[in-house]
Amino acid sequence: MNGKEAEDYIIRTEEPFRMELLDLVGGAVFDLDGTLVDSMPFHIAAWQETLREYDLAVSPEWLMNHGGIPSYVIAEMLTAERSSPAGETVFPNPRELARIKTANYRRRIHEIRVFPEMLAVLGYLKDRGVPIAVGTGTQRENAETIISETVLCDYICTVVSEADIRKPKPDPETFLMAAERIGVPPESCAVFEDSPTGIAAALKGNFRTVQVVAGLPRAVINFRQPGNPGGISQSVGVL
Repeated sequence: MNGKEAEDYIIRTEEPFRMELLDLVGGAVFDLDGTLVDSMPFHIAAWQETLREYDLAVSPEWLMNHGGIPSYVIAEMLTAERSSPAGETVFPNPRELARIKTANYRRRIHEIRVFPEMLAVLGYLKDRGVPIAVGTGTQRENAETIISETVLCDYICTVVSEADIRKPKPDPETFLMAAERIGVPPESCAVFEDSPTGIAAALKGNFRTVQVVAGLPRAVINFRQPGNPGGISQSVGVL
């Protein structure tokens, strides 16, 4: 399942989010950027600043649609898209491009804030003793800085970052590892995600899923019948 397939599946199966639906879960895994914290504008600004050095631009919409994907993977995508037929590119190697973007991002990381509505969700879960993890495509240093410098440190049990996994979202490895760390099977866990890529990863992993839009939990998918009730195939997408 890719991001577009996930969007189509959400349209067919979603129901409005209600806080009491969280009483059905035994654990929760949250994406970080754009889900718990309002950091996507900072990521977008960092990418745009980086690419201006090469007289290139990428739309905010493209970057939003690729939220949750590690910077080095985005750099690989940008490099491949802008290579000549002979394989030449105006960019440095993808790792160097990602390093420059990360340096630009970290200059403003201390300005990032938690979405108030998501803080209410965290409080609801904590009051009921539900263990909470973060599963993010961002670098561990960035994630730990954001969590330690905000109230998130009072809620998060463990963090799975891009450094911990081999396959980034839309592969479910990030969320599966987070669920394993908090000791809750995927079908009893809720994943909170804002990006189509991340939602696709959650659905592939058979998680109950909450779609977050602009810092608000908007819709739930697969909540009442966990364990792949919608016929989601690991290999061929939505059936």
